[in-house]
Amino acid sequence: MDTIIKNMLNKDREAFDELYASIKNRICFLSFALTKGDSESSSQIAKKAITQSFQEILEGRIITQADFEAFAVNKTIELCRETVLEKDPSAFDVLPENDEKLTSIDEDAIDTDLSGAKNYIRALPAAAAWELVLRLIQNMNNKKIARIMDVDESYIKTIQKSEYESLETVYRLVTRKGVHCPAPTKELIQAAFENEIESFKVPEEVESRVNEYIAERSDPPKKKINIKKLCLIAIPAVIIIVIALALLIKPKANQQIASDSSADMLNIEAIKSAGVTYVTENPESLDPNLIYFADIDIKDHGVITIMLYHDYAPITTANFIKLSTEDFYDGLTFHRIMSGFMMQGGDPLGNGQGGSSQNIVGEFVQNGHPNYLSHARGAVSMARATDYNSASSQFFIVHEDSSFLDGQYAAFGYVVSGMDIVDTICTSARPTDGNGTIPKDEQPVMNDVSIWSVEYATLVGE
Repeated sequence: MDTIIKNMLNKDREAFDELYASIKNRICFLSFALTKGDSESSSQIAKKAITQSFQEILEGRIITQADFEAFAVNKTIELCRETVLEKDPSAFDVLPENDEKLTSIDEDAIDTDLSGAKNYIRALPAAAAWELVLRLIQNMNNKKIARIMDVDESYIKTIQKSEYESLETVYRLVTRKGVHCPAPTKELIQAAFENEIESFKVPEEVESRVNEYIAERSDPPKKKINIKKLCLIAIPAVIIIVIALALLIKPKANQQIASDSSADMLNIEAIKSAGVTYVTENPESLDPNLIYFADIDIKDHGVITIMLYHDYAPITTANFIKLSTEDFYDGLTFHRIMSGFMMQGGDPLGNGQGGSSQNIVGEFVQNGHPNYLSHARGAVSMARATDYNSASSQFFIVHEDSSFLDGQYAAFGYVVSGMDIVDTICTSARPTDGNGTIPKDEQPVMNDVSIWSVEYATLVGE
């Protein structure tokens, strides 16, 4: 039996949360895709599939996380099939190879508020959409897809013969309406689907129901770190008092933050005037007696200051400091911006495909690291591909609370000054697609990222 399963059976709330985090995005997007964007049905399916998966553990039928995740996917597919066939019993009816229904596209289903990847799913006939989703998202072969749809394997091949024509038609219609859409190739659509899964916003009703289910079956959770409460728990309590009094945190900081979420957490000017050390060379190791900060100077906007939490994400923080002291970020941009979600940058290619010469370990719960920093507003975290250990140089700053990312990405700091700059950049951005892609000439430029530190001993007067 996996340790996480044992912990869950012992009513460990963190184990419940970690298991939930491992499946929720995939299950919610899969149910959305297989119901062809039916939000109401897909939410009901996701809630049921996820809670039933937990129930399988509680009743002793699942003892590994891998089996838990597999059961959740299979249950989602099963429930989606029932829902689709209940609404349209002929959805998977076998059609002759030359039947025009195989390539018929529902142009009315195209929604300019959705991404190109989602519009592929909505506009295709049901059978074609299911074949595409199961093959590209779940990597299923024709035999398994045919068994799920309860058709002969030869019919799956018939669908695939007309697939390119259908996808090309959708591509033309979607792009004609001004929506960015991945070209109709397996590789690009598959990559777009994976990106949708990573960034999919779990419906509130799903979060609410699953969290209610978990709360009823687990002990109260350990307190989570949330910068919005100004709990700088990476610093000893005495240092918090010193910073508050000696370094002139703005009066009534908690009240300001509650009423003005753009208010600076710390008076950086006052801290610097008390004496700080700039880190100009990559340190061999991070000193546990120092608090590290990063100033990101953005052209035409100003400076965003981040407090780095090296005790929760030491590898991630060390990597960020190393790249900063090597001037890696100088002149790079924020290439992906989504108002209400985040702004992402640090890619030397400026398109989301680049990075530095080295990947680092993903320091987050789902990857076995006890990093419980929450992706609250102002959190700074590492971007990555589907591989948990693929983070490199790209990072993102959270614009609005995005706790659905918790446990899946390596947060390593919080904005303590300059959140108003983040607001301005995010709200004024003009992305060209639903993924937040910013035209090259409109991408905010980082003039410089400088690292500085404050000594605990200096602050307390030792």
